[in-house]
Amino acid sequence: MMQKKIHIYISAVIIIALLAVYWQVTGFSFINFDDNVYVTENFHVTNGITVEGIQWAFAYVYNGMFQWHPLTWLSHMLDCQLFGLDPGKHHLINLLFHIINSLLLFFLFRKMTGAVWQSAFVAMLFALHPVNVDTVAWITMRKSLVSTLFLFLSIWFYVDFARHPSTGRFMAVFLFFLLGLLAKPMLITLPCMLLLLDYWPLKRIRFSNARPESEGSSEDRAFSRIQVSAVSLVIEKIPLFILSFACAFWSSLSHGPSGLVTETAPMTLRLSNALVSYIIYIKKLFWPVELAVFYPFPTSIPTWQVLLSVLLLLCLTILFIYSIKLTRAFITGWLWFLGTLIPVSGLLQPGLWPALADRWAYIPYIGLFIILAWGVPTTLLKWRHRNMAMALLAAVFIVALSARTHFQASFWKNSTALFSRTLVVTENNQLAQLNLGLALHKEEGKIEEAIKHYIAVLKNRPDLPIAYINLGKAYKDIGRIDEAVSQYKKAIELDPSSYAAHINLGNMGFEKGRFEEAISYYKQAVQIKPNSVNGHIRLGFAYSKAEKYDKASEQFNIALKINPHSDEAYNNLGILAVKTRRLNRAVFYFKKALTINPDLSNAEKNLKNIMDSITNIKKKIQKIELELKADPDNIPLLFQAGKIYRQNSNFSKAIDIYKKILIVEPDSSEAYKNLAFAYARQGDYEQGLTSFKKAVALQPHDPQPYYYIACIYSRQNQTKKAVAWLKKAISHGYSNWSQLKTSRDLNNIKHTEYYKQLIKNY
Repeated sequence: MMQKKIHIYISAVIIIALLAVYWQVTGFSFINFDDNVYVTENFHVTNGITVEGIQWAFAYVYNGMFQWHPLTWLSHMLDCQLFGLDPGKHHLINLLFHIINSLLLFFLFRKMTGAVWQSAFVAMLFALHPVNVDTVAWITMRKSLVSTLFLFLSIWFYVDFARHPSTGRFMAVFLFFLLGLLAKPMLITLPCMLLLLDYWPLKRIRFSNARPESEGSSEDRAFSRIQVSAVSLVIEKIPLFILSFACAFWSSLSHGPSGLVTETAPMTLRLSNALVSYIIYIKKLFWPVELAVFYPFPTSIPTWQVLLSVLLLLCLTILFIYSIKLTRAFITGWLWFLGTLIPVSGLLQPGLWPALADRWAYIPYIGLFIILAWGVPTTLLKWRHRNMAMALLAAVFIVALSARTHFQASFWKNSTALFSRTLVVTENNQLAQLNLGLALHKEEGKIEEAIKHYIAVLKNRPDLPIAYINLGKAYKDIGRIDEAVSQYKKAIELDPSSYAAHINLGNMGFEKGRFEEAISYYKQAVQIKPNSVNGHIRLGFAYSKAEKYDKASEQFNIALKINPHSDEAYNNLGILAVKTRRLNRAVFYFKKALTINPDLSNAEKNLKNIMDSITNIKKKIQKIELELKADPDNIPLLFQAGKIYRQNSNFSKAIDIYKKILIVEPDSSEAYKNLAFAYARQGDYEQGLTSFKKAVALQPHDPQPYYYIACIYSRQNQTKKAVAWLKKAISHGYSNWSQLKTSRDLNNIKHTEYYKQLIKNY
């Protein structure tokens, strides 16, 4: 009972300490480094939990870069489903995951070793070490938190399996391992971790035909164990190794999201950096200062640093091997640390790769914590005041770490604070310069300061397209338009496949009313990134402004195929429907937009205007119908009613009205023309042709029917007939050259020599 109370007290202390140190993050913002890619600008995520989103998460290709961790995506989607884009709530979920992981780690080591206070010490170090701030305070690092949860659950069930082997328990280990890999592939080292735990603290390993070993220290005597050969333990984990190798292969295709284009460093440099990084991680364990979100990969490393690192690593390895006589915890912790860092050592570098990353130590540091908790005390067994001294040192160390963690976490409140700090503690950090410039520009409106940072980046990296793009955006926002265009074009010179540069040049053309120019750039942008919803919407909007309504509608519908929950696409389709006088369709689109986003004020305003317009039309129709009841053969009223019906896409009623006019006035050329328009708009081209030809017969000198007959034949792709009737229209005086040049009805004959010559002469 007393032991149960101790567990509760320790758990309470861990929770309270974490809330005291990290509660500040619940008031922090998203940052502009990967949070946009993972959450804020990722419509698959911001749409919440959807069938399309789940399908995407399990077959993920984003911006041409592969990132396969579906459970992490589902976690972000659930956040958006519950909280929208409230960053404080997203941060809170990260903190809750870290709290759960810290408690699980405590109970896991307590379960494996029987040692309460050492387990508590490991859990407190894990919970409160400043190196783990990145993982907790960065929303993008949800993948590490979720995967670690499943790692600990895998080990939990493995401990049960080790003591009481059964297929069911092993399947539980396999399942949680699989879930962990679905959250983040870094867990591929789990089978090796389990072998280390077999060695200590589970003590399952019997080498060769040796007799079972005697139990070691008091904590090792907490549980009885079944010892088996090392080979058998490896064989037992073959299914886990197969899963690891499969995931490693899958992840070898991975490219991380980044705005920087980097070349992979030579293998000798990567190896040197990995060796030096191990020593830096060890240093950070005891002296966690000058921490940063990104440490630039070095261009070179002094040979003496590499040699010294190799020497220190070898000495420590030999020391820990020698210390096996004292406790196996030394070598287990050391190999845990070395092994779990290998996947992120930089020997393989997909995308932008730092020299090292504090967030990568989230799991590896547990190995060093094991050494501190179990290894160090065994070296002081004969010291009389060991327990008191160790407790005091542990308390001081944890308090000092907590204070430093609270301080480090404060820099994550927004992008400006984070990257300002990063520039202070690192050198030649182009990523920090870029992101600080972006934060100053977009979040704080300090554009001139942002420009200084972009220029500073270009002095060191004149080959960086993203810097030119950001600089172009800044120049554009302060009215230096020509300079902005120049920057975008430089970006395209360096990277012809730059989606952002093409989109921004398209925006520049659009804002100046040069819609054809805008269309050209937008078309290139969507060719570069076919799954860009924004690209298709921008292209559709430009087509709409150029009065190419069919093409505009096509682009908006492509956007909806990519993202069926795009309120912007529905709103634009509604605007397009208004322009083409399909008011009822417009109402449908605006209502769809508002269903997706009730706060979309533009759609709400558009819907109100349309509903008012429909109401007014109904009133007009009601008034006309009342007047027609009194005077059913009133030709002007009938024409007025037919026009209203036709303009509002009620073609069947319009046709009935015009037929009624023709009963009263069978020689009305105007009635036949309007009847033909109604048939054509309804898609009944044959009836339309018949009616237009009757209008021609009644008024052979009127050029309009000739022109519209040409349009119908063009739509039917009867090129020769279309050209022949267009010639007749011109010969009878048709002179609407603007309509001739822009009409979509004539698209199928615009390639003919006659049409080209006609427009050229104009």
